[in-house]
Amino acid sequence: MPARVVDLNDGVYGSLFDGKPLTFHPIKGESMGAALAKAYDGQAYFTCGTGTKEALRMYPVLAAVICAWDRLEYIEGVESCVDIIRDVRPDVIVNERLCAQAIDACTIAERNYIILSPNTFKETIATIQPWAKGFWRIPAYVSIFPTPLPPPQKTHFLPILIDLLNQWIIIRDISGLPFPVPWHLIPLNMYLHLRMIISAFRSPSIRAVATIRKHHGLRTPFPYLTPYEKQRHYIIPSALECDFKFSKIPTNVTSCGPILLESPNLSVAGVCIPIS
Repeated sequence: MPARVVDLNDGVYGSLFDGKPLTFHPIKGESMGAALAKAYDGQAYFTCGTGTKEALRMYPVLAAVICAWDRLEYIEGVESCVDIIRDVRPDVIVNERLCAQAIDACTIAERNYIILSPNTFKETIATIQPWAKGFWRIPAYVSIFPTPLPPPQKTHFLPILIDLLNQWIIIRDISGLPFPVPWHLIPLNMYLHLRMIISAFRSPSIRAVATIRKHHGLRTPFPYLTPYEKQRHYIIPSALECDFKFSKIPTNVTSCGPILLESPNLSVAGVCIPIS
């Protein structure tokens, strides 16, 4: 990031709006990527298949991803962000949605902010749809495109039932849970959503961080667990044409399309990509 700020000041990406140089303010502590790399060995931990069984396995992993820091690392980042806000006194604050420490810092500093989200309309506004449609009408995460599973091994009734349902879905609809979810699959879809919510709120990493957040006066849920707030403005890279159909789209959600960095052509990038 510091190198990119230098390029911006040097005019590599065009002239700045007001001609004033940009300043990079590093946040103390581990970045999200570094915290994940330290806590989990390699990408195999985050590799998953598809279907109901894999969804249930991956929900705790997703919770670990959004809060990869221990409680001391997390609060170090929050305090660093608070110091930056108070030193810089910005007119406008734009937070990346996964940067929970910066969002908590804005709460402590009593500053409003804009959310720049990597997510789609689904992750942003599904929870505010009428009649709780986001809970039963829209397919749950990691539930589409199921793949065949081996016969159930456990003796408990519920895991066997879920496995059998999953295999039945494969037979009836090989493309996965369609949208809108048909009536006969709504119970399974609701079950997956419920398990995802439980996994997030029972996550050991999120619960550990919650303790120190409360000590610093932060009584709200962990930032990522609040997908939408009416007092924020959201900028998302999705487009309505390629997202689910929603009956309620608030005016404080702006779809801008993908935000991409300029990259060199493959012919000059020096990277060989095999084509099979």
